[in-house]
Amino acid sequence: MLISNYMEYIDGELYRDGEFFCIRHVNSTDSGTLCFLDDINLIIDVIENLNVSAVFTTKDILPNIDNSKVAIILCQDPRVSFFKFHNYFGAHCQADAFNFKTVIHPTAIIKTGGISKHGVVIGENTCISENTIIYPGVTIGANSVIGCNNIIGGEGFEFKKVATSVLTVKHFGGVKIGDSVESKEFVSIHKALFHNEFTIIGSSTKVDSGCHIGHGNKVGRSVFLCSKSNISGNSIIEDNVYIGPGVNVPNRVIVGENSKVTIGSTLSKSIVANEVFSGHFAIPHLKYLTHIKSISK
Repeated sequence: MLISNYMEYIDGELYRDGEFFCIRHVNSTDSGTLCFLDDINLIIDVIENLNVSAVFTTKDILPNIDNSKVAIILCQDPRVSFFKFHNYFGAHCQADAFNFKTVIHPTAIIKTGGISKHGVVIGENTCISENTIIYPGVTIGANSVIGCNNIIGGEGFEFKKVATSVLTVKHFGGVKIGDSVESKEFVSIHKALFHNEFTIIGSSTKVDSGCHIGHGNKVGRSVFLCSKSNISGNSIIEDNVYIGPGVNVPNRVIVGENSKVTIGSTLSKSIVANEVFSGHFAIPHLKYLTHIKSISK
């Protein structure tokens, strides 16, 4: 798809034309990505990421990427212009991605009337409990149990300030839930932001009551998400992780496999595999205990 074919819907000036195949963030792993660049510190991500084929950016940043081969759209606010086009492109070109008749396995147990008639797949022996709502774009594997009052596949929390108003960023992705997943009451799982992108819950993961899993998160296999934990968005929770009650995981961090984040902690950065973190903001657990002892004397 040539950018020049869409310029009437783009808030910006075409500096160099080119093709794109998807809309993503700058760290995309999908080829033909159209992204935005409004932070000079991320220039290297555009230059070295061969998946980026086009970018919204500013005249100030342009000299730093002019020698690259990416297509360039110049605008005053690349982030806002990018998401305005995202809203248009998703609504007009990708809105029918989940426009197929819902498929529910004959052995599934459905106790709610809140399942969309389009765009949902529910696997063998899976139970969907009372008052749960499932929106288009959701796939749930076999032998899973989705508790009462869950909301799965709703719009994510993404807004951009535009002068004196606020731009609501639409979501066009979906949710994929694996086999033998269990969620308790009042769990919310938002769909991913971009077309053909998914919020993922790996097989055998267990999600306690009141948890929130934001858009684009990738939760691995056999993860425990305890009550009231919050996974903000676009983070990676690797296999066999334990997230304690009331833990906050911010955007775009990685929680390494077999690691543990203890009750009430708030992460501020990624943590490696096999670590135990505690505190607000969370630090290695033994260091945290030493600190607590030092101030408790």
